[in-house]
Amino acid sequence: MARRSPLVIVLSTTERTKLEQIVRSTKAPFAIVRRAQVILRFAAGVSLAQLARQLEMQRHDARKWIQRFVAKRIQGLPDLPRAGRPPVFSPGGGAARRQDRVRAT
Repeated sequence: MARRSPLVIVLSTTERTKLEQIVRSTKAPFAIVRRAQVILRFAAGVSLAQLARQLEMQRHDARKWIQRFVAKRIQGLPDLPRAGRPPVFSPGGGAARRQDRVRAT
């Protein structure tokens, strides 16, 4: 017998409208659209395992986005800032360390 998730999502009308708008958008990033699909399906009563199968993703990834939505609502859908060193030079070939182009070896 499958276990039920302790997580519960109850969407307000404005949240549901915004998530459906994101899913229908052709200009939204794919990752955001997919996360919105996860939230909408889970709120509709689809189990975590079934949701993961339908969207072809891991169950723990779906759970992560559901938990983040429960904590931060719509503002939790985008990626968090990444740690690490910023890029050394710009894609346009800007002057990084007084170099105007990448040298060939």
